[in-house]
Amino acid sequence: MRNGAFTLIELLITCIILGILVTIAVPTYNRAVERSKYSQAIHNLKTLRQAELAYFIDTGEFTEDWAALDSVVNAASSELNSSNDWSYDVATGTSTFSLTATREGSGAHSSQTITLDKNDSWTGRDNWE
Repeated sequence: MRNGAFTLIELLITCIILGILVTIAVPTYNRAVERSKYSQAIHNLKTLRQAELAYFIDTGEFTEDWAALDSVVNAASSELNSSNDWSYDVATGTSTFSLTATREGSGAHSSQTITLDKNDSWTGRDNWE
């Protein structure tokens, strides 16, 4: 006689199905989050590159000073400082510069870098594609 309750077998099958769905969904979600963070770093590097080029047009030299770049591209440094996922660095020479984003935290992509230079040449992007 059935009184409307679930049997133990029905509950076990439901738990197994949920477990399978979770094992598929969680890695997909984590990859999507990681891709989003990667896209943000690419955007920030492109913004910084434009700021360096604009600063060079104004002053005739490149700078490593985030505040100087912020005066050229509004809120560039505040956007970079708000990110806990990446740290950014700029190295300048007399006629060139190199921008580097380094992944912070732990995980599969921690400490990996993406670099963009004056000539729009990228290194490290193939690690993320």
